[in-house]
Amino acid sequence: MSLVDFAELCLIDDKVDKELDEELISIMEKENGPEIIESRLAGHWAKKRNIKCKRIWLKVNEEIRAERVQKREGGDLSHVLFSIKQRAEKDELRFQKYYQISLEDMNPYSLIIDCNSIFPEEIAEKVIEHINEE
Repeated sequence: MSLVDFAELCLIDDKVDKELDEELISIMEKENGPEIIESRLAGHWAKKRNIKCKRIWLKVNEEIRAERVQKREGGDLSHVLFSIKQRAEKDELRFQKYYQISLEDMNPYSLIIDCNSIFPEEIAEKVIEHINEE
């Protein structure tokens, strides 16, 4: 099942989405939970639940994201871009419907890194620097 198909399914039936989100929140709230959690909603959950942590968003435009996905997974660039746009649209609808959260809202994040034109090593440097800040 593609991510677009999954997003469409979750719009129809919220059970899977809510179960996954509840599991993620449970993991985030554990005293000895993981140091890093990757999820588009993790920053929002952490802020809403007052979980003390660094909340980092890696920002990249859809065209560059499509190029990176195509390079990693193959496929036609226009199709990959279309799929990314479809998924973003469906996810935005879901997150608004179920949680009143917009992925455009960067307020929960303590650091936003524009990854459009920097190398992975530079991104890692910025993340590490931010993590080490008091």
